[in-house]
Amino acid sequence: MLIFLVLAVGLLMSSLENIGTIDFQRDLLFGKQVQIMMVPRLASMIATVGVALVWHTYWALVVGILINRGMRVIYTYMLLCCIPIGRASHSARGAGW
Repeated sequence: MLIFLVLAVGLLMSSLENIGTIDFQRDLLFGKQVQIMMVPRLASMIATVGVALVWHTYWALVVGILINRGMRVIYTYMLLCCIPIGRASHSARGAGW
């Protein structure tokens, strides 16, 4: 039961990602998208292996998932350097809504 609560916290963390990354998709900046995907994955892989070597339990996978989601939230804000205020209306106009 505890594992579900911990993974739910991970889902809540992923909802805090910077929405400004949608500009990378719109502008076809694939290098930035790959950075947003790979940097947190590498960090979580290193942390998962480290925790698995110390704890010898499946909780290492859970810690890896949480680190991946937390790093992704932090990295999206570091990469964009700002909180996008008013971008939703800008993106909606660009889509023709």
